[in-house]
Amino acid sequence: MGATAGKKKHAFIVCASHEVDLADSLITLLQYWGFEEAVHYRRDPWGAGGKDYLNDLRNKLLNADLVILLLSREFQWSKYCQAEAGLATTLDPEKLLIVVLPPSGEDDIKTISPILHTFKHLFADPRTFAEDLRSKVARVLRTVLPDRCSLETALEAELSETIEAYSLTPSKKEPLLIWPCITGEVEGQPAQHSIVQSIKKSLRNKQQVTELIFVGVSLKFSLVLITQALEEFSDGGRVSQPKTLSIELVHMDDQSHILQEDALDDPIDIKNIRDNFYRDWPGTLRRWEKACELGSVKLTPPRQHWIDYIPPRIGILIDGQTLFAGRCSFPHRGDAFQLFAGERPYFFYTLLDSHGKKAIEEFKDYLRVYRKANHNGVVLAPEEDWLRRLQFPLECDPSVREMTLISKSGGNFRRLVKCAIDKGISINIYLQNPRGSRKLKERIETFRGGVYADFRSRNAGSEHKEPRWFWFNHLATYRAALVGAAALGIQMYRHDPDGVPRILDLQDTGSAPVKSVPISLDTRGSKLCLIATRYSSQFEHLKKQLVEDFVKEAGVIEALAGMFAHKGDRGPGAV
Repeated sequence: MGATAGKKKHAFIVCASHEVDLADSLITLLQYWGFEEAVHYRRDPWGAGGKDYLNDLRNKLLNADLVILLLSREFQWSKYCQAEAGLATTLDPEKLLIVVLPPSGEDDIKTISPILHTFKHLFADPRTFAEDLRSKVARVLRTVLPDRCSLETALEAELSETIEAYSLTPSKKEPLLIWPCITGEVEGQPAQHSIVQSIKKSLRNKQQVTELIFVGVSLKFSLVLITQALEEFSDGGRVSQPKTLSIELVHMDDQSHILQEDALDDPIDIKNIRDNFYRDWPGTLRRWEKACELGSVKLTPPRQHWIDYIPPRIGILIDGQTLFAGRCSFPHRGDAFQLFAGERPYFFYTLLDSHGKKAIEEFKDYLRVYRKANHNGVVLAPEEDWLRRLQFPLECDPSVREMTLISKSGGNFRRLVKCAIDKGISINIYLQNPRGSRKLKERIETFRGGVYADFRSRNAGSEHKEPRWFWFNHLATYRAALVGAAALGIQMYRHDPDGVPRILDLQDTGSAPVKSVPISLDTRGSKLCLIATRYSSQFEHLKKQLVEDFVKEAGVIEALAGMFAHKGDRGPGAV
C-alpha cells in the first residue's frame, strides 16, 4: 500500500445519486493508495447520527486533503451537489479535483455548476482516468504509489458503465417549462395570461414589427387570446413609435376528410372552424383593426393556411423568440376519438437556452411545410354528403360571388341553387342538350321551373341577375359545382347499359354492319365524389380542366335570353 507516516489523509467525494457505484470504486482505490478515510454522502439531509448537515459537511471538507467532484449532467439538478460544490470552492484549489463525466464536456460546466467554471478540471476518459487520478493523488500524499492493480481496472470499467448509461438515456430532469391548457379551465388561467402579456410586451418593445404565428386545429382559443391582447393593449394607450403587427394563422380545413363522419367524426371542430373563419371572421377582423387603430399599430392582412391534415406541431410563436408549444391528442369518446389541441398543456421555450433554440427551429421547419399547399390533397366524400359539404362555402364564405354548375339535368343541384339565390350569388348552369330525349327534357323543365320559382320569390323587385343557362351537346360524364374560388365538387357519372344493341354501319370501310356494345343515355351518379378546396394542391388544376376548359369547348351554347319569362324561348333542345 501507499500509506505514509504522519497525519492521516482524508478524501471526500461529491457526486449525484447516479454515480454512487463509481464513487464507491473511487473510495476503494483511494483507501488502497493510502487515504485513511474516503467518503461521500448518502444524501441524508441531516447527516449520520442526527448531526446538522451543513455543519457536518463543513467539517468533512475542512479536514479533507482531497475533494473530488464528479461533475455530470445530473449534478446540475441536485441541490446537495450544488451546496457541496459551493463550500468546496472555499478550499485550497490544490485540494480540488473536478472530474467532468461524459457526455458533458468543457462547454457544459457553466450550465452544470457555474461556480466551478474557473477551476481546473479533468475530463474523464476511461482509457487514461486511473493514470490521471494517480498523478493527482501522488502529489497530495507526497509519495510514490504502488504499481497498477486490479482496482484501477475496476474503476475504469465502472467509469465506462457510468458514461454508457448517460449516453443511452436523456437526463431525467431536462428543463421543461410547462403551462397548463389554454381553455380557461385552470384557476387563474396562467397560460392565457402569459400569452396575452407576451403579445402586449412585444407590441410595446422597440422592434418595428410584432409577428404572431398561431398553429392549431380550429384556433377557437387562440383567436380569443389575440383579441384580448389587442384590446387590452389599446386600452393602455398608443405606441410611441411606428409598429406593424403581422398575424399568421394555420388551422385545419373544415372539409378535411380526417374530421368527417367516416374518419374522426369531429363535428365540434368542423363547426368551430366554420364559425371562426366564415361566420365570425369579419367581426373578429374588425375588432382587431379597431384595437390596432386605437393603439396606433398598423395591422397587415392576416395570412391564413388551411390544411387538410392534423398538424404534427401546434403552438404560438411570438417574434420568433418565444414559443408556447402544444400537441394534439386523441382521447376515446365511446367507439370514436376526440381531437384535443388547446385542451392539453403547453411547453414554454425561449431562445435563452439550447433546448428552446432547438424547439423554435423545429417549429419553424413545420411552418415551412404548413405554408405549402402541395401537401393538401383532394377529399373523397360520401355520395350522400358531398353536396351538403359544398353548401357551407356558399352560406358562410363572403368571398363567394359566383357559382358554376355542370350537370346532365341539374336536379341534384336544386338545394345549392336555392342557397345561392338566397345569398344573391350569380349562377351559371350548364346542362346537357336533351335532343330526342323526352325524359331528359322533362327533368330539365322541372329543375328550371323550380329555379325560376325560387328566384322570383326571393328576388322580386331586386336587381339580382337571373341565372345564366347553357347547353352542351356531348354526353355528360360528370357533374361539377364550382363555388367561387372556395371549393370544387365533382361526381363522376356511370352509364348503365340498356340491353338494346345499336347497329354500327361500317360500309365506308367495306365491312359488314356489326352490333355494338349496348349503350344507354341514362346516367347515374357514381360513388366517386371529390371535393377540392382552394387550399388543395389540385384545386387550380381540376378547376381548369373540368370547368374552365369545359365551358370553352365547341358545342357549348348559351341559352336564349329571357328564359324565365318564357318569351321567345323555344325550350331546351331547340338551339
